[in-house]
Amino acid sequence: MPLPSTTVAEAPFNNIQTDIILQTSDGVQFHVWSIILAEASLVFRDMFTLPQHTIQGSPTTPVIPVTEASRILDPLLRLCYPVDDPVLPDLSSLGYVWEAA
Repeated sequence: MPLPSTTVAEAPFNNIQTDIILQTSDGVQFHVWSIILAEASLVFRDMFTLPQHTIQGSPTTPVIPVTEASRILDPLLRLCYPVDDPVLPDLSSLGYVWEAA
């Protein structure tokens, strides 16, 4: 269960059986598989070598806070995951996702 001030992202990032949770600056928790992200990104691969912590409400799954908002992290993760590519509504959204990548 997420903390009261957090929400869980939409599918496919709502699978509570994953091994990592990325929590955005606006309190959205993305349940992800570290192996998928590590294969897609050297940044994620390096991040997962660091010690992880858990927070209240998630006793066994490490929660990694990220500075990006959910509107940026969602399309970025969709580019990493084996799902349909995200639809970005405008060039500024593309710029934010590109910067986060």
